[in-house]
Formats: sequence, structure tokens, C-alpha cells
Amino acid sequence: MYLKLPRNYSAMSTVDLLRLKIAMQNRITDIVGQIDRCNLLPVRPAHGFGSRSWLMKAKLALAKYKRDVERINCAVLDHKDKPDHIPDMVALSFVEASRRRLTDVVFNAIMQEAKEEQL
Repeated sequence: MYLKLPRNYSAMSTVDLLRLKIAMQNRITDIVGQIDRCNLLPVRPAHGFGSRSWLMKAKLALAKYKRDVERINCAVLDHKDKPDHIPDMVALSFVEASRRRLTDVVFNAIMQEAKEEQL
């Protein structure tokens, strides 16, 4: 399954961009591992895993993910130039600090209330 970079990725919040970047980096790691296993095969099969066409597709997917990660990095840097990124970062830090300091019951109740207010 290919994770696609949304067309409006530059409008995504910094937090959402970083989550997408992590997911894409995980896919990059998976693909590199598959390519490494493919390179260990003593003989290349004609079809399927390890075949020349499979290897070309894997390398293409790897290149696309790397390109998308670079685009995300640029978008995150663009967000840092804008003053509106600060509330995102403060909100994320607040949520993380609250999660550490509050009990699970209290934190989850507050989070549920905040989600309901967004609807």
C-alpha cells in the first residue's frame, strides 16, 4: 500500500506533517529491508519477489517516498517561518505534558470533552 502525499500537504498542520513523515520513513525502512533481502537471493526469479521488475518497482517506490519526505521537510520549514505554527507546537507540548502529569482517566475525559467541542 503506497502512502500518498496529499495535494494540499502544505496546508496541513506541522503535527500532521510530522506524523505522515514518520509513516513514510517507516515505509522507507521496510522497502530497504525488502531490497536487502532481495539482494541476498542466490538466483533472481522470473516473477514476483526478487524479480527484476519487482526490484525496479521497489526502487521506484523508495525514490518516491524519499522525495515526499523531502517535500514534507520543506513544508515543515515553511511552517516555522510563519507565526501560526506556534499554537500547533504549544498545543502539542501541552497535550504531551498533560498526558505525563494527569491520570489516564482524567486525561481521557478531558480529551473526549475537547473532541466533542470540536464537533
